[in-house]
Amino acid sequence: MKQLEAIRVWSWVLVPVLMTSGCEAPPLPAQTANDAGTSPSEVAEAVESEFAAELPVMEGITTTIHRAYAYQGYSYHDPEAGAKLVGVDVEFRDYGDGLDLDDVELLEGSSNEGIGGYPHIELMSQDGQVLQDAEDTDWPGAGGPLRVLLVFSVPEATNSVKLAYVGGLLTAKPTLIGNDGPSLKAPVE
Repeated sequence: MKQLEAIRVWSWVLVPVLMTSGCEAPPLPAQTANDAGTSPSEVAEAVESEFAAELPVMEGITTTIHRAYAYQGYSYHDPEAGAKLVGVDVEFRDYGDGLDLDDVELLEGSSNEGIGGYPHIELMSQDGQVLQDAEDTDWPGAGGPLRVLLVFSVPEATNSVKLAYVGGLLTAKPTLIGNDGPSLKAPVE
């Protein structure tokens, strides 16, 4: 059901973008749930995996994953059974005013399957230190560089990741998930 909802969300985002950019949406599988004897979730999985394999690499924005790691610190994400937290230390450059970090999605590194969205976002210094009290810090304007920690809840079996944004790959090559990286302390209330 989560996959079907993800397709609905992506269709609301991608169809208008594709239509206004002159691109055509990827073709849907020829069979539907009713005529193939499969469930709607199986059809949604087929559409999602076919679409994910066709994601183009985004041009105009430079994205560098410094590290991805099993995250051990505070996050407002609370992983369910069979899931874990992954921290991604990432730097963005050459981006426009409209970069919305909430729309960055984590993909499984080998399949490009979407496995995490709506990351917990924390600003980092250029040397990779988390700036936990970033409300008092000026975020860089368009163009960057902008270095952030993105924390996602992902399936436990995930070994490598890529990043995507609004229908395109931010990173073409997978990054292996390591063990070490910065973490946040729980906020003091």
